[in-house]
Amino acid sequence: MDINDYIYYVNKQLTNLTILYMKKKIGKFTVNGDGNSGLITVYKGNDMIKGVAVAPAQLEEKFKAMCDQVEEHVAKSFKKVNNQNK
Repeated sequence: MDINDYIYYVNKQLTNLTILYMKKKIGKFTVNGDGNSGLITVYKGNDMIKGVAVAPAQLEEKFKAMCDQVEEHVAKSFKKVNNQNK
């Protein structure tokens, strides 16, 4: 690892330290990302559906991926309900 790689790594870690909490509401689901614990959780109402522990450096990336998965699930469910009502 040369000095530029090390500087990039340190800057990335410092950037991730500033991300303390993320939250996104998707339909009936809420996706939370906690930078302190490195935990991403998905709730449906008050019930936790899924929880994933990630490295702090990957929190933002994994949070976005989890949101994409939930959005896809909601879209498929919505499409399925609409097809059944026809």
